[in-house]
Amino acid sequence: MLTIKVPISNDKNKIEYICNYIFKIRLNLLYKIDFISTDSISIINDLDNSLIIGWQSSILNIEIDKWHNLINPNDFLYKKNNGSHEKVFPIFSLTPAKKIIPQDSLLLNFDLFSSIFYILTRAEEIHNTKRDNHNRFPYKESIIYKYQIIDRPIVDEYIEFISDKIIKKAGSNLLNYYLDKKGNQSFLISCDVDSYNYFFNGLKYFLKLDLRSLIEQKEKFKNLFIKKLVHEITGYQNDPHKKGIDKILSINQIINSKPLFFFIPKVTNKQFDSFQTLEEEIIKKACKKIQKRGCDIGCHPGYDCYNNKSNMKESVEYFSKVNHMKTEINSRMHYLRWDVLKTPEIINNTKINIDHSQGFAEHAGFRCGTSNPFKIYDIKNNNTTNVIAKPLIAMECSLISNRYQGIKNPNMILSYLKKLINLCHKYGGTFSLLWHNSHFTNINDDYIYYVILNSLINE
Repeated sequence: MLTIKVPISNDKNKIEYICNYIFKIRLNLLYKIDFISTDSISIINDLDNSLIIGWQSSILNIEIDKWHNLINPNDFLYKKNNGSHEKVFPIFSLTPAKKIIPQDSLLLNFDLFSSIFYILTRAEEIHNTKRDNHNRFPYKESIIYKYQIIDRPIVDEYIEFISDKIIKKAGSNLLNYYLDKKGNQSFLISCDVDSYNYFFNGLKYFLKLDLRSLIEQKEKFKNLFIKKLVHEITGYQNDPHKKGIDKILSINQIINSKPLFFFIPKVTNKQFDSFQTLEEEIIKKACKKIQKRGCDIGCHPGYDCYNNKSNMKESVEYFSKVNHMKTEINSRMHYLRWDVLKTPEIINNTKINIDHSQGFAEHAGFRCGTSNPFKIYDIKNNNTTNVIAKPLIAMECSLISNRYQGIKNPNMILSYLKKLINLCHKYGGTFSLLWHNSHFTNINDDYIYYVILNSLINE
């Protein structure tokens, strides 16, 4: 058993949250927390009352919206490696960190708990108010971007650092669960059905245009009209977005995978929500067909749900009613919209059990520093929610779109994703891939999707 000795001045809720995540959820260790009169945090081995690791600085006793004034933005932990100094990981500290850490050092000059909390909860999004055109926190504004660690599960690296210290002082037997879990291969394939019928949504788009815009886009309109006519003649089965769902089902069946499909329950924004929601009979039938294939349906709260209690409540309740949910409810916010001060509280007051929104639209990788699940923390109310986050690691739009990473070469995409997959598995996490049913527009899309999934079962 371990004892975590913490300054009495530290925030109890945050300390309990981060200790529960590190020592119970990730390391599966018995521990207790002692809040005492001290100026440092210490992890003690109860068997011989010896220090495993400790550090002086802590910012968990300071209001979180002031952290940005205290955190050193340019510090890295270094270690000696064959006579040279090798960067280990970025650190967040009140004071300049001890740059060179001896191999057997037990005392650190940076705050591991605060570093993990800061990345895991996305606390930096409180004090940085810059947002993109969908009111999302931009990837390039993040510490993740500034440190260039989007491709590194940095929270997992912090926890690995702690586990190594425990092993050196108390032996590996304490960490059998953690060590056995490392290397486990787990993946989650999902699809956001933002558009079920390409032609329907295409016409909806053109009907929204004013006369001048319509004239300017007359060639596109003419082509769409021809496609619509062909669609009516040849039948509904040829719709490319509907066929996208069939492709996802078929390819996943080959590798014995059960993808998770997210549908928008109700329209909350006429510009950005599909008109084909769960309120439409055609969508209800599509969900039943998917469920008959053994796949689950998830709730995709509409564009104006993430920051609106009423919209969220109505959408989740309608989703639950339509799908006769007897199991847990999975959700992912439309457009990955998220407000770190509003969304956790809002979804915690619904029937949502698991959320899959934690990823950057602009770039694949580790937004929260891990691919392992964790309970979402409500920073505004300073408490742990009941909702579990399963981080999104990669989305096809992030990889392929010219707006984002813009990787066009299929082999480069596969090579990049294999690195992410290996890192997820290295730390016992889950590689979560989102691929929209509307993104099977050319042979490359089909090929990339199939090869990615095939590589997952052959890792």
